[in-house]
Amino acid sequence: MGEVWVGPIRLSGVLHVPRVGGNLISVGRLIDSGFEVSFDAKRCMISQDEIQLQGQREGNLYYLQIRRSHDLAKLGLTTNKSKPESIEIWHSRRGHRTLDEPTIRYLQAHVSELIIKTRRKSNNQTSLCETCALGRQHKEPATGKRQKAEELLEVVHSDVCGPMQVSTISGERYFVTFIDEKSGRIAVTLLKNKSEVLGVFQAYRVRAEKEAGREIKTFRPDGGGEYTSEEFKTYLRSCGIVHSISPPYTPAHNGLAERGNRTLMESAVV
Repeated sequence: MGEVWVGPIRLSGVLHVPRVGGNLISVGRLIDSGFEVSFDAKRCMISQDEIQLQGQREGNLYYLQIRRSHDLAKLGLTTNKSKPESIEIWHSRRGHRTLDEPTIRYLQAHVSELIIKTRRKSNNQTSLCETCALGRQHKEPATGKRQKAEELLEVVHSDVCGPMQVSTISGERYFVTFIDEKSGRIAVTLLKNKSEVLGVFQAYRVRAEKEAGREIKTFRPDGGGEYTSEEFKTYLRSCGIVHSISPPYTPAHNGLAERGNRTLMESAVV
């Protein structure tokens, strides 16, 4: 940051950005500094006491003629018009979301004078977004094949997701899932703290065993502290439930629960 003089106006807190091809002056900062700024169709006026500067409009920009030199300073953009860009550029600007015809029509209806050039093609084929191709690839399973559960509640997977950036109305910022490997049925419970997991599992066990008419044989969570406390281990031993903890830093070993969390997060309405 530094200070510069623009004619009789002293600007402080100026940023030097070599890649910017012109000098930009913030109209809002001028007003906050006590200047009055007015615009009409052809010119703009900056005034404060005896200081008066005038800028001329050229196209969609207003330019201020600096008295000390022949340089021009851009006062501010007066339009949201964007130069024509390809569909691939707008695809990137929109966070790599799919730009189908309805989405394109929506953009053109809400962005003034948005112009999309003809889609670029190579050898008569639509160009491929490398970022999307890499982001959608999935790592091959790192674990070997094992025998799947053949009965209800033979193996129950679990994982805790959170904390979320926004809490619920009741203050919950976590959720825990319990997934039966045989049926794929998911039970989801919201939590305020991870310490509530044991109580939630106890309630889930009573409900699930009563509905299925069977007992839980194996409980398979990750190695999170909410699952490895002595209180949790003691409870599982007292119920005759095998506590099968996946190794640290190996989410693939608890893939069913991880996939369940991902499905829930991707299905959430933002």
